[in-house]
Amino acid sequence: MFYKILMNGESCHGGNMTWSLPKGDEPGDWHTHEGPAVMCASGFHVTDTPSKWYKTASSVYQAECEGFVQENTSEQKSLFTKVRLVRELTDEDLSSLGIFRKTTQVVTQMQAACFDSTVYANESIIRSYGRSIVFARGGSRVKAFDNTLVFADAGAQVELYDDAVAHVMPRSVSVNAWGRSRVFCNTSFNTGINSMRTGRIDSNIRQLHNRTVMPGVRLYDAAQAVSFFSEEIPSYA
Repeated sequence: MFYKILMNGESCHGGNMTWSLPKGDEPGDWHTHEGPAVMCASGFHVTDTPSKWYKTASSVYQAECEGFVQENTSEQKSLFTKVRLVRELTDEDLSSLGIFRKTTQVVTQMQAACFDSTVYANESIIRSYGRSIVFARGGSRVKAFDNTLVFADAGAQVELYDDAVAHVMPRSVSVNAWGRSRVFCNTSFNTGINSMRTGRIDSNIRQLHNRTVMPGVRLYDAAQAVSFFSEEIPSYA
C-alpha cells in the first residue's frame, strides 16, 4: 500500500503541486503525468513507509497508483505516472504505521515519527516534531525538529534541528546540532573533560564553528553546548 504526505493539500517534499483531495467516501481525482517520469525530478512520488516522510502538521493519505516506473528502496519511495488520493488517515491508522501524534509509545527495532508525543526508543529510528520527548538508547537514531527534547545514552545517535534540545552522555552518544538547538552534556563520567563539569562551556570552545566541542558532539550554525555534572541519568522507570 502506498501513501502521500501533504501540507495543506500540497506536496511538501520538493514539489508544490496542489492535489485533488478525498471528500467523505469519494476519492480525489486522478492525476496523470505526461512525458517522461524521472525519480526525484518528475512524475508522482509515494511511499510505503510514511513515518520516514512525515513532517510537522502534515496530513497522510492512502494513495491508489498506476503506471509504476521505479522504486528507490533506500529512500523508501516509488514513482508512478498516475495517482489519486483515496482517504486521509486517522490517528489510529497512523499509529499502526509508526506515526504517533499526542500519545505515549514504547518502540523497539522500529522506524517511527512522532508529533507532540513521548517515545521510549530502543534500537529504533525516530523523527520527532512539535514538543515531543524522546528517550533514546540501544543504538537508536533520532532526528529531532521543532521543540523536541531528547534524552540519549547507550550508543544513541542524535541530530538536532530548529530549537530542539538534547541531554546526553558524551562518549556514549553521537550528536550533530544545527539551527538554534542546544546540547546539554553530562560530564560526570568523562574524566578527560573534568574542567567542563559545571556551567557553560568556555567561550573559545563554545563558539567554534563546525568543530567538535567535546567527544561525540559537533555544533553547526548557532547551536550551543552546555556541560553539567550529575550522577543521575533519566531512566525508563
